[in-house]
Amino acid sequence: MAEAYSTLTNFPKGYGISPEIAFQIIEEASTGFTLMTLTPKEFMRVLEAAASHRLAGAIIYDALLIACARKAEAKWIFTNNHKHFRRIAPDLASRIVEP
Repeated sequence: MAEAYSTLTNFPKGYGISPEIAFQIIEEASTGFTLMTLTPKEFMRVLEAAASHRLAGAIIYDALLIACARKAEAKWIFTNNHKHFRRIAPDLASRIVEP
């Protein structure tokens, strides 16, 4: 939800929407989705994998999102940053798409 909020309010080229509208969209959409979380052990495994692959900085958030998508067995993974997502999970490349 935080990633959706960040993306909606910060779209490139001036396409971002207001924080209020972003919240309304997420609030309405949240009734149709199941929230996916990681256990502390799963979270630490993602951090460990990132460290072992020398991934630094904000890419960790992409790695956490991929871990949630993997856990949920997501059919599609939508992102504006397919390069990072495919780097983290090349085995899921066919499911990673740009909106």
